[in-house]
Amino acid sequence: MPRELYLRHDSAEVCYAVGRVFNGPNLGLWGNFTTGALEVFQAANWADYAIPLAELGVTGWYETDMPQLFSGERAVMMMFYEQAGANPDVAVDDDITVGILEMMDEWIPSLALGLLLL
Repeated sequence: MPRELYLRHDSAEVCYAVGRVFNGPNLGLWGNFTTGALEVFQAANWADYAIPLAELGVTGWYETDMPQLFSGERAVMMMFYEQAGANPDVAVDDDITVGILEMMDEWIPSLALGLLLL
C-alpha cells in the first residue's frame, strides 16, 4: 500500500504514528509491530506500536505505508507524535495530531484527517 500515512510538521524531527482499530470486532486494539498482532493497550509496549515516518527531503512532509497489520480493518485511528528521546515514549513524546483512515477500495484519509493536518 503506497504512502497512505502522511504528516506535515517541522522539518528534521523524528516523527512516528501509532494505530488503534476504530471499529468492528477488534475495536480498541492497538497494532504491535514487534509481535505482528493486535492487542489491548499496554504502556510498556509503546515503542512496539510506533510506525516510523520518513521525511521527504527537508520539506517537513513525512510519510509511510499503512502497515499490513491493519489490512483487514475498516477504520484505523492514527495518532502522530514527535519523538523526544532515543526511543518512542508515551510519557514524554509530543502528540501532533490524530486522524481516521478508512478502508474502501484502498486506504483513504477521512475528511477529519485532512482538516487536522492543514
